Amino acid sequence: SLESNYGSGPAIVSVRVGAFEIPTEADGQVRVRFAGSNAGRTISATRVLAGEVEASEIDGRILLVGATAASLGDLRSTPIAGAVPGVEIHAELLEHIITGANLSRPDYMLGVEALVLVLGALVTAFVSRKLRGLAAALGVLLLVVVAGCASWYMFSRQATLFDPMIASATWLGTWGAASVSVYRRTERERRTVRTAFARYLAPAIVERLAADPAQLKLGGELREMTVLFCDARGFTARSETLDAAGVVEFLNSLLTPLTEAVLAHGGTIDKYMGDGLMAFWNAPLDTPDHASRACRAALAMLDALPAINAVNAQRAAAAGRAHIPVRIGIGINTGDAFVGNMGSEQRFDYSIIGDPVNVASRLESSTKEFGVPIVVSEETMKAARGFLFLYAGSLTLRGRYEPTRVYALHGEATNDDCDFQTFRDLHQSVMNEVEAGRVAEAGIEALKRHPLSGRYALFYAGLATREHSRE
Repeated sequence: SLESNYGSGPAIVSVRVGAFEIPTEADGQVRVRFAGSNAGRTISATRVLAGEVEASEIDGRILLVGATAASLGDLRSTPIAGAVPGVEIHAELLEHIITGANLSRPDYMLGVEALVLVLGALVTAFVSRKLRGLAAALGVLLLVVVAGCASWYMFSRQATLFDPMIASATWLGTWGAASVSVYRRTERERRTVRTAFARYLAPAIVERLAADPAQLKLGGELREMTVLFCDARGFTARSETLDAAGVVEFLNSLLTPLTEAVLAHGGTIDKYMGDGLMAFWNAPLDTPDHASRACRAALAMLDALPAINAVNAQRAAAAGRAHIPVRIGIGINTGDAFVGNMGSEQRFDYSIIGDPVNVASRLESSTKEFGVPIVVSEETMKAARGFLFLYAGSLTLRGRYEPTRVYALHGEATNDDCDFQTFRDLHQSVMNEVEAGRVAEAGIEALKRHPLSGRYALFYAGLATREHSRE
């Protein structure tokens, strides 16, 4: 036929015997489509010699004479049997030729198998990286099943041999390697998340981020957040009475319980600033009640002060110095801020910037002016559900023309708040008088005598002369 073996010389394409043309491989081999042994087609030689075989059983047929004894060493294996006498294989070959049941493996099939192997490996790698473990395994298994079905279809309907075994083994190996790679990458991401946030977030939030790092959007985003600033009063004067080790010991005894209060209510520590800290809520995970959580954390900080003061009192007594009780001021604000990884490629921090941060810092400073421990903005007051607030006055912040209304956080609302309602009504009436330019001395004296006024003694002491709108 003048065909060549891909440039390496002539190739055999068929062998002709009389009227029969037998397709072959390039090296002259024939792939036999074995039908398997059939006892009805075998006649024992002893029956022939004994004259027990009718002529009709052999007339017009091709007979092969051979031995089947195992000791003769003429047993061969076929695709459908482990030990077949050579004479039966010859019979299968003759039947293959006569019936024309050709079973071919074209020269191009090796290239097709290689192409299928590579494409399947790429698909397997993609599926393994994009889908979760079970889904990826099912996808690869489906690919192997499709290859097997295609091979069976080509064999049974097209009499063509397509080998899916090497490709399937390669796909399974690729899936295994990709799975190990994805597992290592996932563990590395989880380890990175744990390392980056373990000292800033509550443990439960760290585990949620480690389980699904996709919840952490790197690079930054704009979202509504609640920001808290806390600072201890009189730290400069206190540090003058302590050596360097004593200052560190005091800061640790102060910041540890304050940090625990933030983390216990799902907050994120942004930074420590001397004897104070900055924290925020609603990042990196969504926290719908972020304003309420910040208020609870602030109240928990106040509740931690007696224990902090008790520890410092013992240390002061042991060192023979006077104990100065710790007082703190807390400012809380809610608004849209930008949060994310900020810094350089060499070093960055997960932090927050924006106007709400500046307002929260200013509110913390205003606790000194108002004489109350916790001051929140109007936005936080509206967003925090289930809390008791007292109107404290207004501040004109830098860059703003309209005064900012601020409120003192009193505590969480309960079913028995009748005393507070009476106290708040009296407080508001006095505030109305003061903002109208009138000093309600009788009302202020009544407020000072109220059982709930203990936390606001400094506020009421300076209320008569305080200017409620200043830069």
